[in-house]
Amino acid sequence: MKNTTLKIQKNKKKVLNKKQKYFNQLAKRVESLEKQMIEEERKLNLFLGLFSEKIAPLELKLAEGRLKFVEKLDEATIKYKYSEAQKERIGKVILFLCNESFSEVEPTQVQEAVFDKWSEMSYKDIAEEESKGELENISEFLNEMFGMDVDAEELERLSDSPEEQAKFQQRFFDEMQAKEDMEKEQQSKFRTKKEIKQEKIRKADELLKNKNIRSVYITLVKVLHPDTEKDELLKVQKEEVMKTVTAAYEQK
Repeated sequence: MKNTTLKIQKNKKKVLNKKQKYFNQLAKRVESLEKQMIEEERKLNLFLGLFSEKIAPLELKLAEGRLKFVEKLDEATIKYKYSEAQKERIGKVILFLCNESFSEVEPTQVQEAVFDKWSEMSYKDIAEEESKGELENISEFLNEMFGMDVDAEELERLSDSPEEQAKFQQRFFDEMQAKEDMEKEQQSKFRTKKEIKQEKIRKADELLKNKNIRSVYITLVKVLHPDTEKDELLKVQKEEVMKTVTAAYEQK
């Protein structure tokens, strides 16, 4: 790695004073920390690659195995005579295994029926509630991050209508541009660029606290991914927006 750290050079005729020596010590420390950061990033990328290659497939197999076991447990309650207390404990195990597995794999109709049998709410009802919650989170995210006034119902319509998606995308780009123009104007009159950036970061941190960031990111990717756009101009715009969204997601 090329050393770009600023350092005070010693003059042949002049000895460095204490402050200059201390500055050089700090510069050396910064250089050391930069090397550590590069090494830690390399390790992190290595571990992420190993996780995707080795661990993720095993988690999928584990989830599938749990659900097969759930089917067998349910069959056992029909085949054998258990007391009500025993059935209640088995039911809790079934629901626990289902909840642990549904985040990794989509249940079959049989597995969904088993879950519905032991749960107070059906699988579809729970999925709808979670979907509504995610859409509300996305609505708040778009409002706070980009200033878009969009409700959950409007977002729900996007998944079934390419026309609605196109309208939403165009509206998104238009409002982004308008927001950028307004910020530039405000910046020149009232606040510095650094102050505006700090305010945006503060609002984003408050909004995203305790939110499901991953679900927000996945939904935005589906709507804004450039690979789904045939128009070359809009595709370029989407690429730029996706960079912003991806950077925001990585920074949590």
